Amino acid sequence: MLTPLGDGGERLDEAAFRPMIDFLLERGADGVFIFGTTGEGVNLDPDERQLPMSLVIDPPADLALMQEEIFGPILPVKAYDVLEEAIDHVNGGERPLALYVFAKDDAVAADVLRRTMSGGACVNAAAVHGALPSLPFGGTGQSGSGRHHGIEGFREFSNLRGVFVRGDKLQLYLGMKQEYAQQLASPVTRSSEDACFDQSLAHCLP
Repeated sequence: MLTPLGDGGERLDEAAFRPMIDFLLERGADGVFIFGTTGEGVNLDPDERQLPMSLVIDPPADLALMQEEIFGPILPVKAYDVLEEAIDHVNGGERPLALYVFAKDDAVAADVLRRTMSGGACVNAAAVHGALPSLPFGGTGQSGSGRHHGIEGFREFSNLRGVFVRGDKLQLYLGMKQEYAQQLASPVTRSSEDACFDQSLAHCLP
């Protein structure tokens, strides 16, 4: 839970504040630099529970904030020299819930989207796709499964039930055996009884 406090950042409740503090304190032996948006350094006073947007510059991959979801105002920043390095970094971890690509060249943005996988994505924006009811929203792999919003959400929460109705002819079952596969691959003449399965299920039931 966040409470606006103007330029001083946001006030977090105690349950949300503690993980953020742990993320920022675990900087490893490499001396990772942290920059608060209200000036250099970050106020970690537990009584205030006030945390501005904090940039963690080039953190090593073994830090908790690089391994877990961050539900707070902390942004790890990883530098790269060529785009290939950024793509390899994304593909080297679990599939993210969202991927945000910022690029002036549409071809570059399209290339990043083509070569990575995520639950959703935005180009030159962040998180907007999750607010659009017309777009399916969800994760993939470690970031979750399933979709909601739009027609995909309707399908996700609906049960597309497959129904098989047994006919009178034994051939319906014999056709499932391997030795009949070649025979079934050739055109066959269907009887009027078999044609019942091409009609609606209501006509097939007594």
